[in-house]
Amino acid sequence: MNNQLKKWAVIPVLAMIAWSCQDDFLETDPKAIQIESNYFKSPQEVFNGVVAAYDPLAWEGARGSGYCTFASFVAASDEAYGGGGSLSDVPHLNTMDDFSIDAANGPQQD
Repeated sequence: MNNQLKKWAVIPVLAMIAWSCQDDFLETDPKAIQIESNYFKSPQEVFNGVVAAYDPLAWEGARGSGYCTFASFVAASDEAYGGGGSLSDVPHLNTMDDFSIDAANGPQQD
């Protein structure tokens, strides 16, 4: 019984070793549209890369919320409702939504 179990355990291992040594297993197609080996060839592509790297620094982190400035843009529009589950959830987005934002209730840093 033990020898038969070892034999059946060795067969899948040998099959995986034989299959994984083929070139198509080792070389994968890139899933991204642009990869770094053929990007950054023009000044515009370099600029796009710098913007992509430093853009998160412009995201608002007031009160530790971690949301991005895009939420501030759509909160005062008809595309979305500001805030979250209640009026006390992200209150400055609620005030943007109902156009009652001022210096006292805006998104200032504490």
